[in-house]
Amino acid sequence: MTNPINVSGAKLEKKLSNFLKEYNYTFKSGGNSDIDFIIETVSKKIYADCTNQNSSGSVIDKLPQKIFKYYIKHKMDKFYIIRGLYKDFPKPVLEHIKFLEEQFNVEVFILAYDDFVKIVEVANNISL
Repeated sequence: MTNPINVSGAKLEKKLSNFLKEYNYTFKSGGNSDIDFIIETVSKKIYADCTNQNSSGSVIDKLPQKIFKYYIKHKMDKFYIIRGLYKDFPKPVLEHIKFLEEQFNVEVFILAYDDFVKIVEVANNISL
């Protein structure tokens, strides 16, 4: 895995995996062919994918396809994309995501790692 984008994404996946293991969360990791994490909490399943993008590029442009693919497979009502430093997503990408939200009645959240961890904690009714 020499592509810096793949290395960056793998680091974020490992960081999240370590957090989940440390606090004894039950989760399933999808590897390269599926959503990165399906996390079991007391109140619900949380579907999350790590896109540790720190600059613009094709990874961002591919987000709508990723959302579509995982929705078709899992039929989730909420989907979390854990992003890197880059947060100025192009308007067409955001419009496409909004379209998918409306078509599939799914909420898509794009947020930083620390914000995602807070959501997991709240869903599990704990405070770390």
